Amino acid sequence: MQHAHAFTEDDLRVLTALANVAAAKIENVRLLEESLEKRRLEEDMRMAAEIQTGLLPRGAPTIAGRTAYRRSWSNPRRRILGPGLLRGLSRTT
Repeated sequence: MQHAHAFTEDDLRVLTALANVAAAKIENVRLLEESLEKRRLEEDMRMAAEIQTGLLPRGAPTIAGRTAYRRSWSNPRRRILGPGLLRGLSRTT
């Protein structure tokens, strides 16, 4: 027994197509927001590295005729960011 208000196969196909379009749009917005957040984080890390570089001494101190050398002084961002993040930021700096 079929009711007058029942969905037809065509109705279900149209509804399914609309649901798929809506799901794709929602996923696109989520991906865009994720990408923007990643860019903001990368920019924050770049600015933090720039600030840190400005605060650290330009060279190793000399102590009683000796020079103390630490690899991190040649690239101060490495101590905060680590080699993995530093590699990721090197494309933008």
